[in-house]
Amino acid sequence: MADPHTARWLVLGHYGGHNTGDEAMLSGLVQGCPPELHSRLTLVARAGHASLPPNLQRIAGLHALPASVGAVAQALPPAHGIILGGGSHFQDDYAADRYPRHLRYMARFVAVSALAYQLGKPVLWLGMGFGPCFRGPTRMITRIGLRFCTHVTVREAASAHEIRGWIARAKLTQAFDLAALLLAGHAVEPAPTPAPDTPYLGVSLLSVQSTLTGGASVDQQFWQRTSTALAELLATQPMLRIRIFVIRGGQREDDFALSAQLYRTLIGVDPARVEIIPYLPDPMRTLRKMQECQSMLATRFHAGVLGYLAGCRLGLIVYHRKLTDLADEIGLDRDACLALDATASTAQIRAYTHALVAGDAHYHAHLPRATAVARARLSTDLIVRYS
Repeated sequence: MADPHTARWLVLGHYGGHNTGDEAMLSGLVQGCPPELHSRLTLVARAGHASLPPNLQRIAGLHALPASVGAVAQALPPAHGIILGGGSHFQDDYAADRYPRHLRYMARFVAVSALAYQLGKPVLWLGMGFGPCFRGPTRMITRIGLRFCTHVTVREAASAHEIRGWIARAKLTQAFDLAALLLAGHAVEPAPTPAPDTPYLGVSLLSVQSTLTGGASVDQQFWQRTSTALAELLATQPMLRIRIFVIRGGQREDDFALSAQLYRTLIGVDPARVEIIPYLPDPMRTLRKMQECQSMLATRFHAGVLGYLAGCRLGLIVYHRKLTDLADEIGLDRDACLALDATASTAQIRAYTHALVAGDAHYHAHLPRATAVARARLSTDLIVRYS
């Protein structure tokens, strides 16, 4: 039998998939743990150690496994317990042809959690986002999974509300997104920014062709209008610079094609004032690039989280409820949220982005970042408690 004081935690998630948000949550979780626990973490990543973010590859004692059924099945019996490290795994916003794959994805996490529970091991789901869960199968598999959890922390109040009838109150804690722990041990105040007369606007895009709230037509119309609005903004503000962030890289559901399309439109105005920041495997590098921006226009959820952590004025393009959940959690006015739908006109998007760049008070989050970091630590405190 494995020694409970030395056996490793298996840390599960969608890691090694070229997604800045996933790598930010994983990095935050590891950095938020006491160094003496690093040797007790086995991170399950797509291609094992080679697919970990470079910042984690440099941490002594960390171990990694490839994300295969065989590797996880072999590692589970001697493991100390299971950690599911954040993310929007249990939710419903997928079109019919994409939904079955997502259902299988949720089922895998539940199956591993169930087996760990049967083996008497602690099961921690940390920094989670839940909902919306309106389909019967999604609700069922989420409720089943929660039965096997020793404790669950959620990243915002809306997620707690989504599952509060499905788990005992004593097992549920409202925390914050694990990515906030990127600031653990770092200055919470933003890095020095460019001079005020050279403002930077960060932009993160996301295709919504496979979402219930989008589709091919909405995707094309909205982003064409957004490109036109940003080109007009760039043309009328000669000192403005635009930095396009590719938050999800790789070759599956990535942001590059859409980002490149926007880039081609904007360089027609002034190529010297536009740049693409490619997917960066180290999420701290992305965060530092955002810290150089005064404003962030975010569609990806973790572009919004990182923009908030970077101290940017923040505009959220809402394709999913989780963006408004984030806005409510960080005290961002709903006027800073723009719905991604076919009714948004070029003029509306232009006015919205102009107000963001101009520094309108609606685009300032009011939750202190130190408070967000302290709440995120509630998740890693549980790892310490159950170790």
